[in-house]
Amino acid sequence: MSDLIERADLERDERKNDHPLRPTMPPHDWIMVIFGSGYDEYVPPRYLVDFDVDAEQGLGTATFTLDRAKARGFADVSDVLATWKLQSTVRPLRGDGRPNRPLTTFTISPERRRP
Repeated sequence: MSDLIERADLERDERKNDHPLRPTMPPHDWIMVIFGSGYDEYVPPRYLVDFDVDAEQGLGTATFTLDRAKARGFADVSDVLATWKLQSTVRPLRGDGRPNRPLTTFTISPERRRP
């Protein structure tokens, strides 16, 4: 009996993934596009590759690229936004008492990665 239940569960899972109205998305199908910064200087659109919120005593470091294919992938839009809003644990507050979220100095947009 348990073999029958396991097989039914397996078949149900396979049908769920093959449903024509529920296309499967590759994991990490979203990327973060950087459009500008809060420093009144033009920043050509680029893509986030890596980010360490606690580097440089909590000021953070980020690596960017102009190549979409090299951009860091995110599972969904909320994952992109959560990364953008990451707060340093080394220096959680800025000098003005507001949360220290280094990436929020940039204007960003989540976008789907194109093939």
